[in-house]
Amino acid sequence: MPTKNSRQSGHHPPESRAHEPRRRDTLRPQSSLLAVKIQDDLSNAGQTLSASTQQRAPDSDAYNCDDDELPLELRNSPYNTAKMEAHSQHNKRAQGPIGRVMGWFSPPKPTSKRPQQLYDNDNAAVHASRKVQGKNYTEAQESKGEDHDELAKVRQELARALKSHEVKELEFQKKMQDLQHQHMREIEHGASIQQTEIQNLKSDKEKLREEHEAFIRKQQELSFKQMTTSRWLPVEDTKVMADLNRLKREMRGWAKKTSMKDVDLLDSLDEGDQISLWNALAQVVRFEGCQISEEVRSLRSSTLLLNALLSHDVYTSLFRNPFFIFSEDLGAEHPFPGTGLNSMLGELYQRTQRSNEEDAHIWRSQTLRLLLPPLRNDTSDGEKELHNRTQEMITTVADRRASEFLKSPARYMISDKADANYGDKLRSIYREAASISYMLWTRRTTLRCWTLEDMGRPVFHPDSKELVPHSSVNFEEHEDQLEGRPITILVHPLLKAYGTDEAKDYDRDRVWAPAEVWLDSRN
Repeated sequence: MPTKNSRQSGHHPPESRAHEPRRRDTLRPQSSLLAVKIQDDLSNAGQTLSASTQQRAPDSDAYNCDDDELPLELRNSPYNTAKMEAHSQHNKRAQGPIGRVMGWFSPPKPTSKRPQQLYDNDNAAVHASRKVQGKNYTEAQESKGEDHDELAKVRQELARALKSHEVKELEFQKKMQDLQHQHMREIEHGASIQQTEIQNLKSDKEKLREEHEAFIRKQQELSFKQMTTSRWLPVEDTKVMADLNRLKREMRGWAKKTSMKDVDLLDSLDEGDQISLWNALAQVVRFEGCQISEEVRSLRSSTLLLNALLSHDVYTSLFRNPFFIFSEDLGAEHPFPGTGLNSMLGELYQRTQRSNEEDAHIWRSQTLRLLLPPLRNDTSDGEKELHNRTQEMITTVADRRASEFLKSPARYMISDKADANYGDKLRSIYREAASISYMLWTRRTTLRCWTLEDMGRPVFHPDSKELVPHSSVNFEEHEDQLEGRPITILVHPLLKAYGTDEAKDYDRDRVWAPAEVWLDSRN
């Protein structure tokens, strides 16, 4: 009866081969036939094992790896061991005729229980392979599920991001539209404002043009009415202050050269002369009761007192009264009888100021200009005669005032050793002062002279613009001690100007000549 292995391999039993005719080349000894039979049995068993496990068990090619790369449980499995033996047998058969012949004479290996062992090993290998495949499949399925969940989350986040982006884009578009509308409104508003400003500027320009033309016409009328020439154009305040400062230096120099050096000589005067001198000094010196202060008596020279008396007389007689040229009796043959004319003009000037201050100052200025017409190429003979006559009146008044000063109690302080021409020098000072005063009164501004009596009992303030210390006062070393102390001697009166050359703002004043004061700084 044929065996199971013989049926599976497709070979006939040995009995069937006995009926086949034998060829000479196939006749072999009995031992060789036995070896061939064993070899065939092994070959059939290997083929059966390969056929039975080809569809079930994975090999190294199924995992796309070599034997060394297989997991440890597969590499040591019975199936893998059988496969390796089958490969070894196949290699032996493939060695050629010589190899096969050598195999015939090799001693046969024991074959007992070999097919059953191979079958059992094959089942174990298949079972292990299925476990590995199941584990890998489960892990793959779990990984695939996790990837699917992660993909779903990514899709949800992407959807939310897209929706948020759409909302933000809509908000951005709305903001841009609002900004554009606001910008357009601002542009329209700015254009409206600019248009209004342009209209206002045009209106202001037209108004200024009309005012300018009216001003030009008014100035032309004033030029003809007031005979405004280069002589009557007002000079700057700095020029006026420089002229007054020069006059002050000339008076100081004259007093220094002509005064006596010993004040004690005043005590040798007669009682009547002393009283007249004290009365004159009371206008410029602060007295203690009815006596001159010890500070004044401590002065070694009378220069300061003589200078104070001279400045007081010059300013009160020439700068206080704009019509001072009419204060002298010029005689019946002169066109301007002096007696009473000065008082009459002064009274008229005061009344018109109370009625219309601006017109009163214009009238005073215009009257003095008319009396002193400028000398030009086209000046008429009558204007020249009037000009010369007014200049003569100014000189006459100045000389008369200088002579009267030399006859006043101030003469007691003039040294007997003074220069013989001190009288001429004094008349020159009065003439210069009279000319300056007359020219200042021809302006639209008005003047006011402040004496010690007008100031009351002034005290010294170092920051005052109206009071300056005399050069003999040691101001820098005793500034703190001198502040707030009463003024002892008013060496030079205070002269202030009010108003403008356009006959406006007479409530505003400015200092043209500050008061020069003395107080004892030796203690």
